[in-house]
Amino acid sequence: MNKQLLWEVFQEKNLFEKETINKNENLNFRKSEILNSELVNDSSNELVSVNSYFQILASRWPR
Repeated sequence: MNKQLLWEVFQEKNLFEKETINKNENLNFRKSEILNSELVNDSSNELVSVNSYFQILASRWPR
């Protein structure tokens, strides 16, 4: 392989890795945004998901 071709392959690889890192960072940011939006503060100051929060409320409700 000539040097020019090797250089192009190297550049493509770097670009691909940068794009992959950016995509992963964006995905991680979205995940944390979604998780943070689903977290509510229970009266006992525990961070619980909305689903768990309603389960806790239901378990406290007298039957």
